[in-house]
Amino acid sequence: MIAVTGSNGKTTTTTLIDLALKAAGRESCLCGNIGIPFSGQADLLNDKGYVVLEVSSFQLESLLAGDPRQNWGEGFRVFRPRVAVVLNINENHLDRHSDMDEYAAAKTRIFQNQTAADFAVINGRDQRLTALAPSLKAAVSFFNSPSQPAELNGFDPNQLAVIAVAQALGIPGEVCRRVFAAFPGVEHRLEKVRELDGVLYVNDSKATTADSGRWALRQMKRPVVMICGGRDKHLDFMVLRDIVGEKVKALIAIGEAKDKLQQAFGHIVAVSFAQTMAEAVNLARSHAVAGDCVLLSPLCASFDMFDNFEHRGKVFKDIVYLLK
Repeated sequence: MIAVTGSNGKTTTTTLIDLALKAAGRESCLCGNIGIPFSGQADLLNDKGYVVLEVSSFQLESLLAGDPRQNWGEGFRVFRPRVAVVLNINENHLDRHSDMDEYAAAKTRIFQNQTAADFAVINGRDQRLTALAPSLKAAVSFFNSPSQPAELNGFDPNQLAVIAVAQALGIPGEVCRRVFAAFPGVEHRLEKVRELDGVLYVNDSKATTADSGRWALRQMKRPVVMICGGRDKHLDFMVLRDIVGEKVKALIAIGEAKDKLQQAFGHIVAVSFAQTMAEAVNLARSHAVAGDCVLLSPLCASFDMFDNFEHRGKVFKDIVYLLK
């Protein structure tokens, strides 16, 4: 079992690990928080294959601590991945966790039952994780380290994590490079929907934190009309003021967090309110000119208006496809 958690990048990283395993000729099953329940795949697995499992903090706190409301048995408290990956620990889910320490504790439970026969793959630029490393029982492998070899320069952190996992499993780096070159990206993560009248429409519905929104804006080479908002997870939007001021020409706010977004960014960019996604897309279109990008990057959870982030992204795409 290869288990991956983190505040951002889990889906991309688990998908790439699964593809690298298959490209190396190994059996692999991709499941977990990515949308395919692990329990539904259990009868299909054998002892020669790999499970690549995306794991959330919510799952980790239940699986390892044991939820007193559920009679799940001891098996759920001895979750032990052969390779455990923590990509990053950034501000997230503070509507559920009392503070960052509690949130980080849930994430790092992924290492709790590992032994010296296992591997812990952690971000070498995350201070919480590097401070934890000496106490881990598993063999620690750092990725995204400030002192990484020069040949790894140019890869993004998700790719570096995949390379580190591949090294632990004896998969050549060239296999990873071929997978990266062919990878089209995951749905709802900086997904290019269409270009109309010279305006590019991008679906980044999976961006539910300030940090993932920052990453999205950094990738934008065009002036941005940004659609954001939803259910607030008690995150600090103010940390994005500099990059919003640099990249965003207009902001369309939706959902329960729209007033908070207005307070955070109203003094540096024009903020408009929309009641529905259709209204938001049409408002964004009215602000955009040829050469711009309309970016849905919500910074928030989706549950005030949608079933989940996939539903939100699909609604956005359907509306964009219908534009004349």
